[in-house]
Amino acid sequence: MGHKSVEFVNLALNGAESFSEYLLSSFNKAEMAKDIELINKLWKIRVDVASLLEKIDDTIYGASADAIKAADEVYEYLKSASGKNAAVKALVAEMSKRYERPNKKSKDDPNKPADPKQPADPKKPADPKKPDTPKKPGTGGDPDIHLPEE
Repeated sequence: MGHKSVEFVNLALNGAESFSEYLLSSFNKAEMAKDIELINKLWKIRVDVASLLEKIDDTIYGASADAIKAADEVYEYLKSASGKNAAVKALVAEMSKRYERPNKKSKDDPNKPADPKQPADPKKPADPKKPDTPKKPGTGGDPDIHLPEE
């Protein structure tokens, strides 16, 4: 329940207590009051917890920045020493995975580039029948997208 909804139910409770003659006799004001009291207590706790969580996140962010900087420094030292020790070389190889970039080739076909404008085989030119500019939806493109006519 968001802040506006909490405000709404509190106003409704005030209205139910102030103008109970307009409510059905079967309406349970006491139950409504219990629910809203619980919501108000929990809302205060939520605000405190959110503030604490924000402070924790800020601390983690600061410590993470320091830790990454130190880890990068260790990585550089170990990289330069990796030729002298096979275990260091193996560790550096594992650490280097952090810096790997995703392959630009299509996942479905390793010979097909991810960019459809590029030919799959560098020796073959791109298909001249296909235009470089995308088609407007509704003209052979995605049937789920409909733009108003200009």
